[in-house]
Amino acid sequence: SAKRIEAELKQFLGNNAAVKDALSSMAIPDGAPFSDKLRVAYDWLGANVKNTMLMSAEEEEAADDSDDDAYNAKTVLKAREASSRQLDFLFAGMARALGADARIALAADRTDRFWSKAFKSMGQFTYTFVAVRAPGEPDDGLVFVDAGSGLPYGQVPWRATGAAALICSAKGSSSVVVPPASPAV
Repeated sequence: SAKRIEAELKQFLGNNAAVKDALSSMAIPDGAPFSDKLRVAYDWLGANVKNTMLMSAEEEEAADDSDDDAYNAKTVLKAREASSRQLDFLFAGMARALGADARIALAADRTDRFWSKAFKSMGQFTYTFVAVRAPGEPDDGLVFVDAGSGLPYGQVPWRATGAAALICSAKGSSSVVVPPASPAV
């Protein structure tokens, strides 16, 4: 199932041309630290693509549903509207285009239940995140982001922290504990 999620991500991104076009429109300084480049892309996504899961009833009625069958990065970026999962997929594509190791992570709501590897069901996962790190960095360098939540870069819903998450890749799956966000100073 982890390979299926990675395949879904690749299908959504296509050749990643739409994501690369969006990145070229951002003011990302060439010499900026890698983490700053990722933050710029994350902030741009939050400011420029509306989360359809957070729309008011009036906004939903006014939305044009003509592209609902076209589930890909190009149409989502053109419409500037996306579901929470599409926003996470877009950020994963942006991070990869910037050179990051970006993978989809699935997490359970630990206040309800923990992820059980023995229970072979995707239904136990409540959250979709992007686990991102600079190329070659170890797993403890992973930063978890949730573009679909509206939370700042590096923060995910607290109900998913402190517990193991499923990391999806083309090679299969692995697990890693989602750390709580660092306190703001």
